[in-house]
Amino acid sequence: MATSRGESERHRDLKRRTLMWAQANGFSACALEVRVPRSGFRADVVAGAVSPSGTEVGEVAIFECKQERSDLLRDTADERKTLAQLQEVSTRRSELEHMLGLHLPDLRRGDSLFAEYDQYDLESIRHDGLRSVRREEARLRSRLYGATKFDRLFRYRCADRHYLVVAEGVIEPHEAPSGWGVLGASGDGLEVRRLPEKVEINPSARLALLHAIAVAGTRRLNAELGIDWEAVEAARGRILPGVRD
Repeated sequence: MATSRGESERHRDLKRRTLMWAQANGFSACALEVRVPRSGFRADVVAGAVSPSGTEVGEVAIFECKQERSDLLRDTADERKTLAQLQEVSTRRSELEHMLGLHLPDLRRGDSLFAEYDQYDLESIRHDGLRSVRREEARLRSRLYGATKFDRLFRYRCADRHYLVVAEGVIEPHEAPSGWGVLGASGDGLEVRRLPEKVEINPSARLALLHAIAVAGTRRLNAELGIDWEAVEAARGRILPGVRD
């Protein structure tokens, strides 16, 4: 069953469990669907530990919730390994295109002053080897730019700790992405099945993530109260009575 936003009840339940677990473990500031600074990714849940006085920022953590194994595998590509494979395949494709051009000079387009810089009309021939290597290159590019979320979030040092929150049977702890801890659904809550590696990040990165938490929380509150962004923008800059007194 899906919610009105297309989100399944199972995924929503994992996020609810995550919020409860985070707050019970000292992360007092939490938000859903947070845009993580410097990464280009949106995390399911982000949480930060803030002192009661608000003067000290403790650890910040990122949580990704996965309800299905197939959903998980889309985000677990190892970026370095994929990049190395892509480089190898791209080199193989370039070499093959060059060889075909040498053996089939009639395919030259003649669009360059010097023959060695001519492009070849390789689309006009049927070469299974070339088609295969091009398909593999496209697959690796898609994997590199669309399925490396876990690897990049960890390597970019976006948070002190990173947790994968999974439904029962989705993943074994040893299969989790490098550096990520695993929280598994158990009863009405979550249990730690693998501890995350502690990442040392600078205070400015923690503050940036707390700011992202605040922004995400404000946007969600606006949505719940029917306040659209256009109305907020229209009101921006107006001086309200007493604000500057």
